[in-house]
Amino acid sequence: LRENGAFDVVGKIPAILRKKLFRSKGPMPDQIALGTLGRYYVHFVDGSFFFYGPPAMSKTLIHGNKQKQRRGKDRNRGKRGEVSVVSVAFGKKLDDFFIVRSDGSWESNGSLPAGLDGLMEDRKGRADLLWVALGANDEWCVRSKHGRVWWEGVSVEADEALADILAEDGENELKFIDFGKDDTYFLLHK
Repeated sequence: LRENGAFDVVGKIPAILRKKLFRSKGPMPDQIALGTLGRYYVHFVDGSFFFYGPPAMSKTLIHGNKQKQRRGKDRNRGKRGEVSVVSVAFGKKLDDFFIVRSDGSWESNGSLPAGLDGLMEDRKGRADLLWVALGANDEWCVRSKHGRVWWEGVSVEADEALADILAEDGENELKFIDFGKDDTYFLLHK
């Protein structure tokens, strides 16, 4: 997915997803998440979205894309801002997903990898996440809005790449990582 909304597809994607993405009219996608078992989530620049996933995901996405929050020091005052879904990750089983909203809040469903579950408990539900990535083999990576990054279960190669990027004393920034099959990954950094 490119900044201008253009995208490329390699391999086979579900027919309904292909139909929604390759249409002659309509808004461009600004977020695409693919998972195993045919799961996907696509968000468009006009705020619309569609997905295929477990039933629990429907309620979370609808709530996440319409929830309102108060901004400012005094949460009882100030302009209401719209909160939207900014990150969707699919885990190993059909019911496993993790959703992050623009205010840093998050919601998960199903079985999280043990290390990720422990991290979320240790952080006491802190609402400061930027994104979460899950892999089909229990790989995971989390980035907070403050730049902190945690990961576990990744291949040796991905572990070394993440460590190298984050060891650059702030010169490099991890933008995103996505996990594929057989220890493959896609890493975007500055």
